[in-house]
Amino acid sequence: MLCAWSRCSFAGASTADAVAATATQPRLFLYNLAVAGELQDRGVDEWVPDGRFLWLGLATLVVTVTLAAVSYYLVERPLLRRKPYRRPAS
Repeated sequence: MLCAWSRCSFAGASTADAVAATATQPRLFLYNLAVAGELQDRGVDEWVPDGRFLWLGLATLVVTVTLAAVSYYLVERPLLRRKPYRRPAS
């Protein structure tokens, strides 16, 4: 079953965790193809001859999630703090 991160309820997950997961999600799509191509060029898919796709997929997932989180916390989050807050129209 697919659902949006912000609408999913995970046991033990706080609201801040849900917001961070929702904010990081678009970066996963942004970095995924570039990371997979770079890892394949560097030979990650040849680490284990029998599981080429598995190793490339796992390495891509780990690097992409890490890169997306770093991008959110070091770039976008500080910029969002500087954005003026607007109250919703009532």
